[in-house]
Amino acid sequence: MLKAIAGFVATLVVSTSFAATAVTPNDLSGTYACTGNDSGDGNFQSTLTITVDAKNSKPNQPFNTYRTKESTSELEKYSGEAISSSDGSMLSAYYSNNDPDQYKDEGVSSIVVTENAGKTTLQENYYEPDYSSGETGSEVCVKQG
Repeated sequence: MLKAIAGFVATLVVSTSFAATAVTPNDLSGTYACTGNDSGDGNFQSTLTITVDAKNSKPNQPFNTYRTKESTSELEKYSGEAISSSDGSMLSAYYSNNDPDQYKDEGVSSIVVTENAGKTTLQENYYEPDYSSGETGSEVCVKQG
């Protein structure tokens, strides 16, 4: 039984390693127009800019890393980091408000990436544990251009 388990684990490790090197993730860089709803602040609009973090996104790496900047209609500005899944269908992100004189506003998000009729769409759900009494929200962002 122990030999069978060891063989299975070895096969799994080899298969996983081989699959990871064969994947090239999509580049999600660009400018996105976003509309969303925050559980405490209500509806909002924003502009999201995503750029590849060239220092940390390597050729043949099974994911990309990104830098993000987002500005809301209330002139709030956020910056953050994101990492894609190996097939480019998901992003995980961290972001924070850039203004040190404002309230603590930072959070994490899970983002589903879809493409329909040549348009890339991001469906984001986020959590801000320290903002107000802790808030959640969602936004949809459509790539421009």
